[in-house]
Amino acid sequence: MLSLQQQKALQWVDEGKNFFLTGGAGCGKSYIVNQIAQSEQIYKTIHITASTGKAAYLINGVTIHAFAGIETGVKNVDYYKRHMHPDIKKTWLETDVLIIDEISIINASTFDLLHSIACEIRQCYDKLFGGVQVIACGDFFQLPPVTGQFVFKSQIWQHYMTEVLILTQCFRQKDDEQIFGALNEIRFGQVSDKTIDCFMTRCFEKMKI
Repeated sequence: MLSLQQQKALQWVDEGKNFFLTGGAGCGKSYIVNQIAQSEQIYKTIHITASTGKAAYLINGVTIHAFAGIETGVKNVDYYKRHMHPDIKKTWLETDVLIIDEISIINASTFDLLHSIACEIRQCYDKLFGGVQVIACGDFFQLPPVTGQFVFKSQIWQHYMTEVLILTQCFRQKDDEQIFGALNEIRFGQVSDKTIDCFMTRCFEKMKI
């Protein structure tokens, strides 16, 4: 059963909102991404992507770079527009909803590049990604971009990605509130003495053979 927050995510997809879906580990971010993609109530062409190959594999998607046809993403818009494979261009034109998982690893310049390419291909310059609904999913407390600034530093992000949905209900550690609380303290970098004591009880001296 979906939580009220997860149900709201489905509602926002149906309403056509661009939004950032976030929350700590175990709160069901990847689960709701799959639910969105498989929903029979959302009559839209949805593509699931992620910032890395491993993350894409876990959600049955592809990397955002492969989807967009930008290789490593270091060239300019004109280059990609001239060299883009017709199938990739067709996919851009037919996409209604684009999900980008593990968004924390995507930097601001790459997000801006994706926006510019989409606008050029779709010939729409006054909407995010040329009118493609964007759902960014991830946790900025996790891995940062290898180079460049966080994606939320992008002016395009700041202008269009104004809706944020934070998942707070834990599913992975639902039967152990202490561990869930401890993991959240570590996530925020504010670890209490109680949490330290909890983890210290899990420390054992190496047994001598």
